[in-house]
Amino acid sequence: MEKIVTLSDGTEVKCFVVPVWMVVDVERTLEIVRPEEPKKKVKSIVAGHTEEIPYTEDDTDPEWLEYKNALAEYQKEDERFTTGFVWDAGVVGWKLPGKKKFTSDPPSDWVTPPVLERMKIFSSHVDARRVSYIKYGLLTEVKDTNTVAQVIYGGALLSSEEVDGAVNSFPS
Repeated sequence: MEKIVTLSDGTEVKCFVVPVWMVVDVERTLEIVRPEEPKKKVKSIVAGHTEEIPYTEDDTDPEWLEYKNALAEYQKEDERFTTGFVWDAGVVGWKLPGKKKFTSDPPSDWVTPPVLERMKIFSSHVDARRVSYIKYGLLTEVKDTNTVAQVIYGGALLSSEEVDGAVNSFPS
């Protein structure tokens, strides 16, 4: 079910809860492959044969460090892909103040901030441009971002009041 959220600048954002199974199915299309955990070949003293066993975490072993670095890259790319998808799917459209109709396309003059391209965070590629606009052009206030996130993530996030309440419950 769609919900319309009004941002602090008066922009209306039409959004909906992105079902978890939609996210799971889309993640399956991710073209990067999770790195395989390295295995060591060891000779069994008891059985007399060689078998592969998983590495134990060893930050002095170059093969283990290579795996950890590759896994961190995979996780970063997976998170970027999933987050981009959820925001793209969950934000159906917006109506800027003074406009009569909702749109789902960024303004024609919207440009992804160049620093994000230099840092390889976002590109001006047509598919990334919409998500870039949602995250960096439309939702410029933390409060607005949290409000929309509450809807698209199904209310799983804590409100600022809930966070403040939890923090204040601890003795100082």
